[in-house]
Amino acid sequence: NAGARGLGELRPDSQGWDLLGEPGERLASHARHRGLILSFHVTEIGGHPYNGKDGCALIRFHAFALRFPDLTLIGAHLGGAVYSDYADLAPESDAPDVYVDTAAQPFLYPVAKDPSALTAVPANRLLLGSDFPLIAQERQIAEIKAALHQPDRLDAALGGNAARLLGLPL
Repeated sequence: NAGARGLGELRPDSQGWDLLGEPGERLASHARHRGLILSFHVTEIGGHPYNGKDGCALIRFHAFALRFPDLTLIGAHLGGAVYSDYADLAPESDAPDVYVDTAAQPFLYPVAKDPSALTAVPANRLLLGSDFPLIAQERQIAEIKAALHQPDRLDAALGGNAARLLGLPL
């Protein structure tokens, strides 16, 4: 009631609650009722171990998105590369409303090694995130600019998508 737009960064696996069970159902109901965006710390498949990795397994995040396609979801950390692994999330009329942010992307999906996790994200679903102070915003923006060469796609990622998502003027 005080104006919150969303909840997150939710970590059901490390917080000990079942995203696909009754707690997840309650969360979805509450988010739907309040019009809240839900942001999850999504853990990529494989990868290397690091402090704070556990949060929400990619397969469970994907299942939740398909189960509640009317909710707006954000997968932190490129959603665990959700758009690389699940073609059914492509933003079509019947696809779930899933955004991803670029938080910690240079550590998890270095553009210099392979930009595919970043470039696989549809242009209208990518949000700037840095995980500051872990990564400075300047570094994160430089990484995005190195991977995204189309000006419209870059403008969307660096603020246009967030403005639309939050109902702010463009």
